Amino acid sequence: MNATASSVDFVEVDTGRIRRSRTIFDGAELGRRIGLLPSRGSATDRATTGASNVKTQLTDRWRAHHPRQHSHAP
Repeated sequence: MNATASSVDFVEVDTGRIRRSRTIFDGAELGRRIGLLPSRGSATDRATTGASNVKTQLTDRWRAHHPRQHSHAP
């Protein structure tokens, strides 16, 4: 199986040497190409996206009413 993915590379160069290098790509699109995720816009994709959005909204509401307690222990 061949699968390709588009990516963007960020390279930080300092005095001619690579200091840091990062590559960013769309992992969901790669998952679709190799069959791990449903195709974009399919009924399964819409249902999964909707469920994820509901989970995010519920988590945001929970956190708004339950702020994290920070420990002051050494």
